Amino acid sequence: MILSSGEEILADELILCTGYSLDLSCLAEEIAQEFMFEGTQGRQLDAYKLVMHRKHPTLCALGFLLSYGNESCVAEMQARWALAHWVGRVALPPVSDVETEMLRRRKSQRKYPQYVMYITYMDSLARDCGISPPTLWTTLLRNPSLFWKLQTAPAVPAHYRLAGSHTWPEAADFIASQPSTLLRWLGTLWAPPHQQGASEILQAPHSRL
Repeated sequence: MILSSGEEILADELILCTGYSLDLSCLAEEIAQEFMFEGTQGRQLDAYKLVMHRKHPTLCALGFLLSYGNESCVAEMQARWALAHWVGRVALPPVSDVETEMLRRRKSQRKYPQYVMYITYMDSLARDCGISPPTLWTTLLRNPSLFWKLQTAPAVPAHYRLAGSHTWPEAADFIASQPSTLLRWLGTLWAPPHQQGASEILQAPHSRL
């Protein structure tokens, strides 16, 4: 294999990650058509919160989005959000809310309407189903170390296992074991993105700060 730089690499196999074209042919045609719209980048999922079908709330799609965070973690949160509605733990959203959000997304002028801000989106789904991390001041007073890591360590699914349904007893210890990324982010002050070495700094996982 010869790269654009002229470098030659010996390889037994070549994997091309070229993306995908949304195809919901496994569904009835009418339902599938209502679950998609033509966006600036081709067919896009047309779903409430990028999860739930507008007319059939028991039909949900997971992971059909873009994010700079871990998309498998996002899909887990989407599954928890959908399940909370299915079992009646959370009431279904009003039809007006569904239509308003979906109309806003369809009319979006963004190049990638399926893109979401990782932590903002995760927090939004968590609030809907009552599994948000404990309030900041409560955590600061009771467990300053956990408070610090919640703000500066990578945002991982354990953040949403501290309270609400399906808590995990070891969630706090797991979060405490994560490295703080604050100093790596501060490194961008003396290593702007265009300088050598800055790309490594910018690869730090997302934290709340």
